[in-house]
Amino acid sequence: SATPPTARGSFKPQRARRIAQRTQRKNFYALRVLCGSTFGRIALRTANVYRLLAFLALLAFWGAALRGLGAPSFWYDEIFNADLALNFPVGEVLGILRTGQPYPPLYPLLLKGWCWLTGARPYMPGLEPAGALETLLRFPSVAAAALALAALFPLGRRLGLRHPYLATVLLTLHPTLLTYARDVRMYPLWALLVLLALLGLAVRRPLLWLLAGSAALLTHYFSFFPLAAAALAEIGSRKLGVGSR
Repeated sequence: SATPPTARGSFKPQRARRIAQRTQRKNFYALRVLCGSTFGRIALRTANVYRLLAFLALLAFWGAALRGLGAPSFWYDEIFNADLALNFPVGEVLGILRTGQPYPPLYPLLLKGWCWLTGARPYMPGLEPAGALETLLRFPSVAAAALALAALFPLGRRLGLRHPYLATVLLTLHPTLLTYARDVRMYPLWALLVLLALLGLAVRRPLLWLLAGSAALLTHYFSFFPLAAAALAEIGSRKLGVGSR
C-alpha cells in the first residue's frame, strides 16, 4: 500500500535529526578522548620534568657533598667517632658507649667495619698529608644521605603526595642536610633507616619495618618517637578502614 503523504513528509526530517544526534554524540566522545589524551600527555610530561629535576637535584647534592670532603676539618664529635673506630677494639667500644658516652652502638660499629674494609688508619697531622682519612670516614654519611633522598620518593608516592619528586628536590636544597651529610656522625644513617622503616609500614612489608626500625633504634634512641607515631597512625587508619596513610 502507498505511504501516506504525512508519513513521507515527516520521514526525512526525523532521519536527519537522528543522524545529527549520532554525529553530535560521536563528536562529543571524540572531543573527550582528545582532551583526555592531551591532558594525559601534559601530565606525563610534567611527571617526567619532575623526575628529571629530582635526578638533577640528587646529582647536585652528591657533587656538593663530595666537594672538599677531605679538608682537614674534623671537629670534636667527628674526632670522638674516628677515635672509637680506629683506636679501640669492639669490646672497648661497647664499654665506652655503655658507660662514658650513652650512644647506640650501630653507627660506631659500622664505621669501624668500614675502616677495616678500606684500610683506614690514623695519620700524624703536620707529618703526613691530610685528606684521605677525612674522605674515607665522611663518605658513608654522604652515601646514606643520598640514599635517604632516594627513599623519600617512594614513601611520598605511597603516602599520596601529588608530586613526590618535589619533596626530594626541596630536601636536597636544605642546607642542614648537606651539613650533616659531611660529618662523621650517625644522623644521615638514622634518617635513611627511619625512612625505610616508614616505607615498610606504608607498603605493608613487616620485615622491612622490623629490620629498619630496629636498626634505627640502634642508631639513635630518638627513633622511638617517629616510629611510634607512625605505628599509632597505621593502627588508627586500619580501624577506620581508610588504608595505610
